[in-house]
Amino acid sequence: MYLVEQGYYNRKPFFFVKEHLLAQTGCEKGDGKGSAGYGVKPEADLPTRRNHFRGSLAMPVGNISDPSQGSLSFAGSQFYFSFVPLPLADERNAVFGRVISGIETIGLFKIVDMTDEETRKDHSLRIDTIIRTEVIRKRDHDYRPNPVIGRLPR
Repeated sequence: MYLVEQGYYNRKPFFFVKEHLLAQTGCEKGDGKGSAGYGVKPEADLPTRRNHFRGSLAMPVGNISDPSQGSLSFAGSQFYFSFVPLPLADERNAVFGRVISGIETIGLFKIVDMTDEETRKDHSLRIDTIIRTEVIRKRDHDYRPNPVIGRLPR
């Protein structure tokens, strides 16, 4: 919610689209290695977690090794739309939303893997991109993230 309201996702590409699986976006660099500059505690281990289903939105979990803190898991700005149930991801990645209309659109995304260096060299590729995001429904509470790594943008 916080990043949507900040306009962070406007013009972000779907840098990884795997046929019949998922479409991932939210990377600052467009190659799967970027972030909004901070990460939050992953929530997939909470008792209230939701399972993946067709049209669910989830945050992939990353790991960082910090000599002072050891290994730290976090979720960041990247998220994906699930095309199908993903039981193997249920215990690792937090489902935080769902598609409420237009589910047929995500099945039309161009299959692409911009995490691959050779694919990124193909400048003729025209990958699907978010034009604009907006919050249309949310609960009545503050959505300001509490980073476990990095800082919130000003």
